[in-house]
Amino acid sequence: NPFCFYYWNFCLKENDFENINKSNIKEYASLNDKITFGKEYSDGSEFSIAGIKYQNGIGLHPLSDKNPAYISFDVTNYNRFHSVIGKTRYSLRNEVCFYIYGDDNLLYKSKFLIPSEYEVVDVSILGIKTLKVVIDNGDDGKDYDSSGLGDIFIYNKLWF
Repeated sequence: NPFCFYYWNFCLKENDFENINKSNIKEYASLNDKITFGKEYSDGSEFSIAGIKYQNGIGLHPLSDKNPAYISFDVTNYNRFHSVIGKTRYSLRNEVCFYIYGDDNLLYKSKFLIPSEYEVVDVSILGIKTLKVVIDNGDDGKDYDSSGLGDIFIYNKLWF
């Protein structure tokens, strides 16, 4: 039996999707110039968003009250981007907002998310070379705004 990942009513074959990894990252900016990447934090605890654990994830934190965090990826040759977005376990309060851009055009804007909330993003990136995710402080200051993207993957075709 070939591996099959069911997404909505479609079957994605193993070679149809790719987890975002460090080789896809073009640039980033985060508080103290650090990002969390993978399934664990530096203290060994598991990566989570809104209390849900994820096998892979990227954690970011706004730089300051006026400078958001961001990360950009090379998504050439793919046509869909999928991720769960929200605040990570280090966020006790406050809210954040996510913006997703494809070649500098806004593709998605989240609502203001509090620690117990998350959103699932699945957007078309057909023809896009650079995908950029921006996380701002939600207009309530940068404290407690650690946020993340979980189960991030890009894919390029669907099998029916």
